Amino acid sequence: MCTANAADNRLGDPLNLVIVGSGVDGIFPFITRGWRLDEPLDFHSALRSVRAFLFGTEYLNAPVSPLYVFGRTQDMSLQKARDKISLRNHLRVWLAPFTINGQHVWVGQMSRDIGIKLTTQSWYLTTHRISPDVDQDRYYLLQDLILTGEVSRFGFVRGVGTSSKANPRTNLTGDPYLTDGLRLVVFLGAKRRSLGGVDFLEWEHPPP
Repeated sequence: MCTANAADNRLGDPLNLVIVGSGVDGIFPFITRGWRLDEPLDFHSALRSVRAFLFGTEYLNAPVSPLYVFGRTQDMSLQKARDKISLRNHLRVWLAPFTINGQHVWVGQMSRDIGIKLTTQSWYLTTHRISPDVDQDRYYLLQDLILTGEVSRFGFVRGVGTSSKANPRTNLTGDPYLTDGLRLVVFLGAKRRSLGGVDFLEWEHPPP
């Protein structure tokens, strides 16, 4: 239901997205909406991240810290930058070890950065602070994908479970997050569709 650390003994951010599509087509819609692949996390990219943070500049391909699902780090990370490196939407995805009707399944974790903080849990000593309202970021991603015209249907399934202000969950760096506990499932199709042509799957209904 969640990402984990390398030792698989601590839970991180919720897995709140599934994309079903043919081959790597599940990633192409993000590119058309301005999402960029991140750079590998190494000394040079970490140094550029610190420089961008100190001077308040953009770093459109800033690296994303590794999280673990299926016993490995994310297969791909994408981000949509905003004004500063500390403010961005980012997505980690893992290719699942199964298919649905011959189509690939990507399991993802979507969140929005709202700042940077110091941490002793990484060798580069900094990490992004996420917005606690991860459901809002999930809906943002859905709207972004629908605007590509490549979404054929979507629905919601049970995921991590509810997390409220009274009883919040936290990720690996201690950031609290609030969620209705549902996971968005998006099916991509070869035929382009308008907003009115996208089908809603009557699985779970998010609260109003």
